[in-house]
Amino acid sequence: EPDGVATTYRIMMDCFRLPSIKILVVILCTWKAAFPLADSIAPLKLQESGVPKEHLAYISSLLMPLSMVLPIFAAKWTSGKAPLELAMWVYPVRLLLGAALAGLVFYTPTVLASNSQLFYLVLFVLSAALVGAMQLMFVAQMAFFARISDPAYGGTYMTMLNTLNNLGGMWTAPLSFYLVDALTCRDELCLVKRDGFHAVAVLSFVVGAVWYAIGRPVVGRMQNWPLENWRVK
Repeated sequence: EPDGVATTYRIMMDCFRLPSIKILVVILCTWKAAFPLADSIAPLKLQESGVPKEHLAYISSLLMPLSMVLPIFAAKWTSGKAPLELAMWVYPVRLLLGAALAGLVFYTPTVLASNSQLFYLVLFVLSAALVGAMQLMFVAQMAFFARISDPAYGGTYMTMLNTLNNLGGMWTAPLSFYLVDALTCRDELCLVKRDGFHAVAVLSFVVGAVWYAIGRPVVGRMQNWPLENWRVK
């Protein structure tokens, strides 16, 4: 471990100069761009459509054991030289699940009123699948961080990677909320009344599909780089 705050920051700046880290920063800052709609906005839209907040809390509580158990089973797929392969396999699945959840939000008032049991069953299954996909991607990413971290700097390198990952996911939700609000038009002056949620749902799917088409090959190559590419000289 490095001694002193000044030394720690110097090492971090040296890390940022590595070409491999620069590419990883771009990946971490963009790969979550398609997911805030399902992760953050959909629960609010469900409440707006008549689903009690308490019911959503019950579902979240029931899914907690899944979040705790999945990392154990995911370990066998992330212990090799290419742990992010699991994340790349799960990515399009999570994208499709987000689109399915957006569709459920659209039909919530109708289905909830006509067959609430079916609605909650579908919501639970979709929520469980989304939590599973999210956890698998998280485990894959952490396994990759552990693999490339420079052992000479221990927790400093790992903390930096986690910080980059957290920062990469912070801008997506505010932007999605802004777009939903900007694209919503319900006033009497609107020629066509629309809910920005559904427009952003389509946009998110397109963004995710484009990212996967471009980012998947980059991630594949990145995992094959020798560990020396991640070391601070």
